[in-house]
Amino acid sequence: MNDLVFIKRHQAVCDSLQVAEKFGKRHAEVLYAIEGRPCSCGGKGCRKCNYRGYQQRGLLDELQNADHVIVAKSQVLNSGENSSSKSIVAKSQVLKMYQKSSYKDSRGRSKTLYIMNRDGFTLLAMGFTGQEALIWKLRYIQAFNLMEQNLLQQQSPVWKDTRAYQKAIRRQETDTIKLFVEYAQSQGSAHSDQYYTQFSLLANKAVGITDRELATVQQLNLLAMVENMIARRIEELITGNMPYKAIYQDCKDYIAGFQKYIGVDTGMTFSCQSME
Repeated sequence: MNDLVFIKRHQAVCDSLQVAEKFGKRHAEVLYAIEGRPCSCGGKGCRKCNYRGYQQRGLLDELQNADHVIVAKSQVLNSGENSSSKSIVAKSQVLKMYQKSSYKDSRGRSKTLYIMNRDGFTLLAMGFTGQEALIWKLRYIQAFNLMEQNLLQQQSPVWKDTRAYQKAIRRQETDTIKLFVEYAQSQGSAHSDQYYTQFSLLANKAVGITDRELATVQQLNLLAMVENMIARRIEELITGNMPYKAIYQDCKDYIAGFQKYIGVDTGMTFSCQSME
């Protein structure tokens, strides 16, 4: 679900390329819906485009016109204000619904895509019909709701304090992992630095998250507990002179048991095969 919506500038957004993929449409069709479809006459006007210069009017053009109307009405309603700075109550936000961006296609070419917020997605998806389209609309709505709830939660003092506490535990764990990395190097490991990432992924898996900044207060508390468990386990096994590969495997098994205990099942798997 989280792969449908992401955070950009503290706002939940999605992109036109993925929307096209999920709704079973060509990306060009989605771009036409947003930008409009220019006529082959090049804007000179012909019967094909009813002398308007385009075959399909896009949301950007429609929103631009709506924005002008909203601003104009606002100016009329506030024409009696003494200060010119108060002549517009609140400028329309519609033009912020779509942000032009780009991506590289399979041939390395730069292509256009649009980043859109919830309102932009809603306007675009209004034109998508059918049972399958309805299913994806509901999935996107749910994804936006979850992401926006996470963003709202991050503003609370409880979340900030919990995140700070978890970071402090992570720093302690990192000190222990540093000792483990040196221990692995002494036993001939050539890629032991990768264990910093591997142990982070192991902890994330245990509490069912992929992005710590989007974790709930409960997940952050569990994450701190898991990272503390990993650190204590590493210290104990190093003291027992266990081979470094066996230590990492033991930690995986140890945390997997904890994961089952708290009922988290992410289906994620990790491997250290390249870390010889």
